[in-house]
Amino acid sequence: MKTGLLSIAGSSLALWLGGWMTLFTAPALAQTGTHSGVMIGAFVSGDRDNFIALEKQLGRVLAIDFTYKQWAWSDGLSRQVWDIQQGRTPLIAWSAKLNGKGTCVTAADIAAGKYDAQLKMQAKAMKSLGSKVLIDFIPEMTDRKIGMDCFYGAAWSADDAGIARAGAAYAAAQRHVVGIFRASGATNAEWVFAPDGQPFKNRGGGTPEWTRFYPGSAWVDWIGVDHHIGPGRRKAFPDHLLSKFYRETESYGKPLMLAQTAADPDPSVQPDAQTLWLSGAEATIPKQFPAIHAVIYNDHGKRNQHMLSGAGLAAFKAMANDPYFAAR
Repeated sequence: MKTGLLSIAGSSLALWLGGWMTLFTAPALAQTGTHSGVMIGAFVSGDRDNFIALEKQLGRVLAIDFTYKQWAWSDGLSRQVWDIQQGRTPLIAWSAKLNGKGTCVTAADIAAGKYDAQLKMQAKAMKSLGSKVLIDFIPEMTDRKIGMDCFYGAAWSADDAGIARAGAAYAAAQRHVVGIFRASGATNAEWVFAPDGQPFKNRGGGTPEWTRFYPGSAWVDWIGVDHHIGPGRRKAFPDHLLSKFYRETESYGKPLMLAQTAADPDPSVQPDAQTLWLSGAEATIPKQFPAIHAVIYNDHGKRNQHMLSGAGLAAFKAMANDPYFAAR
């Protein structure tokens, strides 16, 4: 990837982008400062056209485009270039998967330097973007339901010893990767630590489970949580889990993020789960959760689960156009 990567767009593309940005201008910043107000983003299944279609429905350019990348990505970051050109911040969920067949890298091999040559090339590509990119390194690293056994090299249990071993392995791998990026000059990368919601459930006393995985404040720029409202459930925002996440992370002095959140639409219930969750987020975050500075809706199309529609889409549109949620 060459240093002039962001200049690859031709004049015709520039004209097209200019027209798009004129039609759908992002709202003004909610407040001033590096982290003020809330950045709104989404993951949308499919290609760029699907993402643009959502933005047209919302009437604005979103602040964050959430995409997934497997471990050995080498595609030149074309999606991220496109995002930056349109005024968005890319958010990459960087998984440990090597391919679509379920194989993965291990935390131990990453920390031991096995992939350093690859990481240095990826860091160079990231640096060449010349603009901020958020990286969620191994999203939901605390989840025992999504194949993390592969990343940790073996099945890991929920007892204290198992959690401690997995947490130490993740933290070592994350620090190693961040160290290589920083040494390579890719300081435009901001690192998101985003466990799933399970460690924030009420498990009694003792050390909070998620802290076993936390690599240290020097290695983290954002603290997030992935929290989806399960099928058939309706919850008012915030629920117990999200409130506990906020209480336990606010004192760390990092901007907080709902790195992935979603709820199912159901027109047979009023208000449905999607509408209840999103309208509650708009009303509650500014008053009770001022440290939350980004919200990403996971609008994936798997069996139409979680996809924004009807009243839920209207609620997301209202939030996206609320001045408090206009940060970029």
